[in-house]
Amino acid sequence: MPWSDADFRSTEVHLNHDIDSFYFQFIAIDTTPIIQYLANNKTNGVGISDRVELFFSEDKAMSTYYGLEIDSDLRILSFKSHYYRKVDLNWSWPKNILSLHANKNSTGYTVWGSIPRTFLKSMGLEKNNQILIGVFQADFTDVKNPNSVDWITWKSPNTPSPDFHTPAALQPYYFF
Repeated sequence: MPWSDADFRSTEVHLNHDIDSFYFQFIAIDTTPIIQYLANNKTNGVGISDRVELFFSEDKAMSTYYGLEIDSDLRILSFKSHYYRKVDLNWSWPKNILSLHANKNSTGYTVWGSIPRTFLKSMGLEKNNQILIGVFQADFTDVKNPNSVDWITWKSPNTPSPDFHTPAALQPYYFF
């Protein structure tokens, strides 16, 4: 099986909204948090650290989509991409748009935040009171082995190897 078969019921994801904002919260049970830093690197090590991830897509084909990956130190890996994996790491979420928070404790970490709906609409992400979103987590188990990662997705794309960059990993979120 390409995806981890570990028991991930201990990680909770909450998505919510009001008239002004889209809210998210990840409660990750992780007794072996791995946070790595890389000097002179656009991702600053977020891509090889435990993190939670949200992908927002303009359409079901992932013609254009935006990644927001956050580790427990609140470091962000932002990107804009076009299907398939034409990733632009020079794009980033505007700092004044995101409201992010994190808390670490003995059992893991929590990351939560919000994004204004006006921004989601201006980017063409909220259409007809819905967004297409992918919800993911990367949990590394060995700091010396970058391949020792459990890939967690809330909607399995059923790909032969772990891959979040596929339309099958998206699900609609509705603003009522």
